[in-house]
Amino acid sequence: MSNYQDLKGKVALITGASSGIGRATAEAFAECGASVAINYHQNEAGAEAVQAKIEAAGGKAVAIQADVARAAEVGISPACG
Repeated sequence: MSNYQDLKGKVALITGASSGIGRATAEAFAECGASVAINYHQNEAGAEAVQAKIEAAGGKAVAIQADVARAAEVGISPACG
């Protein structure tokens, strides 16, 4: 990832980051220096593993459980009609 922009001082929120493409994305952003918010819906163990890997490499990460398809879970009020 050394060809990518330096992301020190930035925060990345990666949805679906407990496995697969989301996990790889979270790890890549952390490798570039970003602090990473690892969003997961059900896979808490996977999210905690990603967080531990990032922190073991000297990065900053936090795992956050939320279903981003539900506005109330991400702090968004429904639009007034």
